[in-house]
Amino acid sequence: MKAKPDMSHVYMLSGISGSGKSTFINKVAPHALYLNADSIRKELTGDESDQSVSKQAFEILFERFRNALIDNVDVIIDNTCLRIRDRKQYYDIIRDCEYSTGKRYVVILYSFVPNLEQSLHWNSLRDRKVPDDVIRRQFKNFEPPSEWERYSFNVKDIVL
Repeated sequence: MKAKPDMSHVYMLSGISGSGKSTFINKVAPHALYLNADSIRKELTGDESDQSVSKQAFEILFERFRNALIDNVDVIIDNTCLRIRDRKQYYDIIRDCEYSTGKRYVVILYSFVPNLEQSLHWNSLRDRKVPDDVIRRQFKNFEPPSEWERYSFNVKDIVL
């Protein structure tokens, strides 16, 4: 991705599997660097669903994210980011980069309001299906953006 002289954008997605996050963001920000733990798992093992390398995949993802911010590149974070604590890991990296570089970043959080039945249906149409029980667990664990997130960042709720 080519670095730009102005502020870079962080497009963060939050939502259960099958909610349309990847399809949506590829239309909104096709120019941005795409970071996704599944893609990194596939780089490491040839299998994007191999959870045995998740820790390593996220370490690589966070390093690539940090480098992209420093290089002023627009970035897409396409993981489920279901909980506030999941999203906070990215916010901490953004804050650290802002502090160390003096740069500011435009953060847009697209929160896909969960619709369990729609996500299960869309998942059934995918090439790589996520097990239904995993999607149900994600639905149960989903945390909408907090008031702090809504105050601090540009939060856009996407209703299916």
